[in-house]
Amino acid sequence: MRKSKNLTYSLVLALTLGFIGGVLETYSLFNRGYFALMQTGNLISIFTNLIRLDRSSLGISLIAVLSFIIGLVIANLIEYFCTKHQKDYHPIELFISAFLLLFIIFVPVEFDQVGTILEAKDFSFSNVFGNVLLSLIGAFLLESFRKMNSINFTSTMMTANLQRMVHSLVNAEEKHDKKELVNGIDYLFLILSFSAGVCASFSYYYFLNPVFQKESNYLFSILPNLILLIPIVLIFVILAINFFNLKKKNEVIFSEKFENS
Repeated sequence: MRKSKNLTYSLVLALTLGFIGGVLETYSLFNRGYFALMQTGNLISIFTNLIRLDRSSLGISLIAVLSFIIGLVIANLIEYFCTKHQKDYHPIELFISAFLLLFIIFVPVEFDQVGTILEAKDFSFSNVFGNVLLSLIGAFLLESFRKMNSINFTSTMMTANLQRMVHSLVNAEEKHDKKELVNGIDYLFLILSFSAGVCASFSYYYFLNPVFQKESNYLFSILPNLILLIPIVLIFVILAINFFNLKKKNEVIFSEKFENS
């Protein structure tokens, strides 16, 4: 019974992180101008702009990638020191992520008028700074949470999850393996959760776009950032559940559910 509860908790936690990943990726693209949590596009941008000698675009992409690398280094250092002292590092990294998100809310968003809709102004200091913080958060989420019910997953990039879903479902059919079927369904739910985060984030941007255009004062410039309250609340819910379990059952939830590969 306990194992079943642990597996359920692991899946729910992964789905929550997947939803957060979808919200943040979409927010970063439409409000800050770049994919801050996924670096494949930024690497492509670096080398294509290097060939074109486009210094501005090259610089922005390079900053995002370097920020992501710094985030990975910080995450690994936190994991090293926490493991050395037999402490659980997952809550620490989630708390830092929530703090950075809270800080981003107060960093203004700058848009360019494109037809009847606003698009993120690429060469804006505030947008670039926002992407730096988002890249750090993306590094924490990618580095710290890699297992869902003892299978690999990522909460911010769905390419690998799509491949694993198809692989599991094909194996389930060929080998009549119920475990592979469950794994495939778990990946499907994860992808749907990420997609729900994308829909929530883009809907907020798209339908409130006319409101964002009405004023140019500071309060209206941070209005697009209020979508970040959703991942902040979800992170604190996760932390509260973890604290409750530590207090009531004296067990480290994160360490048991999300093993590092």
